[in-house]
Amino acid sequence: MIYDYYVAFASLFIFTFSPLSIYYYRAFMPESLLLFFIILSLFLIIKWQKERKTIFFNLSIFSFSIALLVKILVLFLLPVFLLIIYTSNNDKQKSFKNILLFTLLSLILPVCWHLHAYLIYKETGLTFGIFSGGFLKFGTMYDWSNWGFYEKIFKRIFILLLTPFGFILFLFGIFIKEEKKENLFLYLWLILLPIVVIATSKGFYAHDYYLISFLPMFSMIAGKSIRPLIPMIKKINSKVLITLFLFVILLPLSSYYALVGDMYIKGGLYKIKWNLIEMGKFIKENSDRNSLIAIAGTPDITPLPCLFYFSERKGWYLKKDDLKTEDDLKKIKADGASIVATMEVNEFPILKNYAQKKPNKVIRKNDFLIIIINEQE
Repeated sequence: MIYDYYVAFASLFIFTFSPLSIYYYRAFMPESLLLFFIILSLFLIIKWQKERKTIFFNLSIFSFSIALLVKILVLFLLPVFLLIIYTSNNDKQKSFKNILLFTLLSLILPVCWHLHAYLIYKETGLTFGIFSGGFLKFGTMYDWSNWGFYEKIFKRIFILLLTPFGFILFLFGIFIKEEKKENLFLYLWLILLPIVVIATSKGFYAHDYYLISFLPMFSMIAGKSIRPLIPMIKKINSKVLITLFLFVILLPLSSYYALVGDMYIKGGLYKIKWNLIEMGKFIKENSDRNSLIAIAGTPDITPLPCLFYFSERKGWYLKKDDLKTEDDLKKIKADGASIVATMEVNEFPILKNYAQKKPNKVIRKNDFLIIIINEQE
């Protein structure tokens, strides 16, 4: 639909063997769902562009809306879809109407959800949404002027998103002239990369998976690099072609994955806070499955929602102002919490004092404190 069969096959190869794609499609993360709805929405809008059936347009809107619900960051893709709509019709008035329709309808569900999430945040401190303090992903001048930031993003694209082989194909593909104006959306997608990375630099610096929403675009441009070879490919026996492909590409690539794994472990590209895992384990062992827990801490030291994941428990987050007196502790108990836990004992003197008074209700390690508050006094 965008390119021919051979380009599609090459693009699929890059997409499938991307280290980020492999890892996050197998991890308990929303990235696989996000990519599914991005690609589905793109497929449907292009199908609408070719066949002019309203059902495809409406389904594309719905799919993109779900993608926004999964991760609001992919709002940056809205101009990409709008460009597809704009270039699909010579009647500019009709194009404008479709652009307006796509924009408004795709935003209804995400806007309603984030308003709901904000109300929950005001009440509990959870589902922190986009603009709440302490969790902002937007960058600062310090981030933008730091050369190490750009170096890290480039390494992730080169090593984890595309692999060196895929990156070379991408460079070839980007210089091959685009024959159809309908495919210009790919280059808008590419132009948006530095804008989005700089605008949300804290998020991109902290998490490699932020790049994964750009993988379809990179894969398609990289796949386009084989177009000059298509006449030659058609002349080669399919069995010979597959054999060459396996030995020339897959074997070196398997060695590359071993290198990437080694870099992850030794280079600290993706560090794990083992104390969070250990603390979650202790909470799980000392509470019932339906117990509620209250986590006291600051976002930089005790990131949400890690402890809820690791302990497999529900609950809420406590800031410094939420836990200063014994009355605050009693209120937390009255609200249904069976455990109060923190990794920042010095930030919460009331918990430190409580632990000294009632050591039999405390599980204490060097780097965390768990207080059981649901038992009878």
